[in-house]
Amino acid sequence: MSSTDDRSTTQPSSPLPGYLPSRNPILDRDRELFDRTLRSFVVPGAFDAHAHLYAMDHLQIDRADLTEEDGDIDRQTWAQITSWWMGDLAPRDGLFFGLPIPPVDIDANNDFVARAARQAGGSHGLMVVRPGDDAATVESRIRADGFRGIKVYHLFADRADPGNAAIEEFLPEWAWEIADRSGLWITLHIVRAHALADPANQKSIRDHCRRYRNANLVLAHAARGFCADHTIDGIPALAGLDNVYFDTSAITEPGALMAILKQFGPRRLLYGSDYPISAMRCRSTSVGDGFFWLHGDDPRWNDWTMGALTLSGIDSLLALRQAARLLDLNDTDVERIFVHNAKDLLRD
Repeated sequence: MSSTDDRSTTQPSSPLPGYLPSRNPILDRDRELFDRTLRSFVVPGAFDAHAHLYAMDHLQIDRADLTEEDGDIDRQTWAQITSWWMGDLAPRDGLFFGLPIPPVDIDANNDFVARAARQAGGSHGLMVVRPGDDAATVESRIRADGFRGIKVYHLFADRADPGNAAIEEFLPEWAWEIADRSGLWITLHIVRAHALADPANQKSIRDHCRRYRNANLVLAHAARGFCADHTIDGIPALAGLDNVYFDTSAITEPGALMAILKQFGPRRLLYGSDYPISAMRCRSTSVGDGFFWLHGDDPRWNDWTMGALTLSGIDSLLALRQAARLLDLNDTDVERIFVHNAKDLLRD
C-alpha cells in the first residue's frame, strides 16, 4: 500500500475512507483510455504482485458511511473491480496481503488473506507482521497458513513520526531470519524524506541482503520512488545485490522504473497494482525534492479542460509503458515484468 501520508504524526480514527469503491466510480473514459493506450501493452495472464484484501469488519470505520458497493474487498472483488477497467486483461492471480495500518485488526486480516489465497490455486499471501510480534508464533503461522512471505509497514514503528522510521524499526532482525531460513519474500515500503537516496536506508538494505542471502527483498513502489529522483539517485548503491527486487505499484511516472531497469534489467521489476489504490482517481507526482498526491475530488479539476485525472492503476501502467518504450524493452522483457518475475520468485 502506498501511504499518501508518509509524514503523518497521527493516525486517523476512521482509516482509508477514500479507498471505498463507492467513492471511486469507474467511468467510460477510463475504460476507453485503457483500451486505446494500454490494451496492446499489458500481457494476458498478468500476475499482480502487490494487492490488499480486507473485510469491512477489520476496519474502524463508521458503517453509516458505507453503501451497498462497499462490501468486503476479497479476491473476487479485486478481480471484478480490476476487470471493470482492464477487461479480459485483468490479472487472474496475485500476491495478497492485508491493510498494514494500526487501527485494522491485523490478526483477523491475516486470516482473511490466508483463506483467500488457499481458495485460488495460482494466488498467494504475505503475512503482515509487526516488530512487537513473537517471532516463533509468526514463523509457525507462516508455515501453517501457507504464507509465502512477510509484509511490514512503517506505521508500526514505535515512534510519533513513523514517516521518519529507520528500516530496522519496523522490519526486525527476526523477520529477516525467518525469511532467510525458508527463502521467503519480504515486501518493504521504505520511508524517510529521501527514500532510497537516504544513506541509512541504503546501508540497511545492503547489509541485510548480504547477511540474509536466501531472503528475497521486494522494495515496494519502485523503492518508494514517488519522487523519481530518490530512486534514480539511490539505485547505484544497491548494485551487485542478487536478492533485491522492485514492484511497480502506484508509481505514475517513468523515471524511477527506468532507473531500476537500467541498473538491474527487466528480471528484477514486478508488476503490482496496489489495489485498491489502483481503482482510486489519484496519482503521485514528483515535486522538487519530494512528491505530492493529486486526488480526483479536488474541485479544481471541474474547470480544467486539458486533461482529466484517471485511475491510479491506469497512470501506473502508462508510466511502465513509457519506461519500456524509452528503454526499448522487447516483448519477452515486458512479459517477464507482468508474469514471470513474480512467479519465479514464488517458485511457482
